[in-house]
Amino acid sequence: LLLFFSLLPLFWSSSSFFFLPFFLPFSLLLLSPPPPPPPPHPPLPPPPPPLLPPPPLPPPPRPPPRPPPRPCRALPAPTCPAGYMALSALSPPPAAAASVTASGACGGVSAPTGPTGSFSDASTHAAAHASALDVFARFRVRVLLGVAYAASIGGVMTLIGTAPNLALMQQLQILFPDAPDISFLAWTIFATPLGVILIAFIWLHFSYLADMCTLTRRRSIGSLKLDTHSFQIMYDELGPTSWEEMLIGAYMLVMVTLWFTRLGLSTDWFPGWSVWFPDADYGTVAILVALLLFITPAPSKPTTALLDWPALLHFPWGILLLLGGGFAMASGFSSSGLSDWISEKLSFFESFPSILLVFVICCITTFLTEVTSNVTVSNIFLPIIGTMAVSLGQNPLLLMIPCTISSSMAFMFPVATPPNAIVFASGAITVPQMASYGLLFNVFAVTLITLYSFALGPFVFGIELNVVPPWAE
Repeated sequence: LLLFFSLLPLFWSSSSFFFLPFFLPFSLLLLSPPPPPPPPHPPLPPPPPPLLPPPPLPPPPRPPPRPPPRPCRALPAPTCPAGYMALSALSPPPAAAASVTASGACGGVSAPTGPTGSFSDASTHAAAHASALDVFARFRVRVLLGVAYAASIGGVMTLIGTAPNLALMQQLQILFPDAPDISFLAWTIFATPLGVILIAFIWLHFSYLADMCTLTRRRSIGSLKLDTHSFQIMYDELGPTSWEEMLIGAYMLVMVTLWFTRLGLSTDWFPGWSVWFPDADYGTVAILVALLLFITPAPSKPTTALLDWPALLHFPWGILLLLGGGFAMASGFSSSGLSDWISEKLSFFESFPSILLVFVICCITTFLTEVTSNVTVSNIFLPIIGTMAVSLGQNPLLLMIPCTISSSMAFMFPVATPPNAIVFASGAITVPQMASYGLLFNVFAVTLITLYSFALGPFVFGIELNVVPPWAE
């Protein structure tokens, strides 16, 4: 077709030579042979051989074998430290710290697993499993209650262990300005045996007597197995003692030593450093140590002190307002004559024996504290009792000291004391359980405080029965 169109101009027009250069390439292209086919592609290389799986990792080393569990007698472990932790601080912080100890103690005693064995033994295994669960539940309740009760009892052993003790010192200065100060050492000598007896009775009752006095035969909590390896793991997680902790412990030791040595038991043996610094009291020592904590730099952070203001914002400042309000109330009772008027209305107690009078005051204080704050009860009762003791011809300390101690012996309800409330918040204890155990301890504590005050009070504080001291007249 292209050849035809190329030769056509030769016959059609005289200008054929003009079109020939344009049509001739197309003709030659049409007449040329076809191009050779492209060479075939080279064959693909064979696929690589499959990769071998990696060699298996060696098995991890087995942990060392755990020691076999042993019969559980762990109730003294969280109970005793809780009492002694409360010696040098108000009872809520030690109870909060000791509740962690109680939780760890409950974690170290694992709950029993479900029944195993053949079908014929299913009923026997189910009964054993239910019995084991009951033992574990009773153990948990008793550990938590033991921690709370020990924190309240331990706070009584020192003058600054609980708020009612502080209220006693201040009320004594307000009502009787000429009264001698109660020595920190004398109070500890008086109250420590009392606290040890109470804690020992609580441990004995929780460990043995509570299971022996039931109508139905139940397994004792001693049948539980204590896993000491869990306690070792929790102890290792604490890590080594830091320099900050050692410095604070040293300052704490200095403060406690100054408290104990401010007043001596005898002027001939050791009069105490208050002879050289008569205006310094227990609060002066606490403020001095607090200032040292603000000044001493932390070894790990030299630009930061051991104690700074942001950390102090978490301090329970409400307790200061509560104590201050109670002191103001006591001053109002004394200045307005209300305490004298109430003591005159209670003059019928004059016919009561002294030991019965102390027992009645302890009962009223203990059971009234179950529904109100122990600080409030102390601030209301102490001015009245102190004035009433003088009108009855008794030493005010004979009635005021048992009243103060009894205000911390409320064990029945969560609102009675801060340790009870902290432990009740765990959710593992019900109000009936706390009331059933607490009622027995209330009665025992009231009876023991009454007898103990008459047995040891005259020797430590120089109390004479039916004699009003000169500073109270």
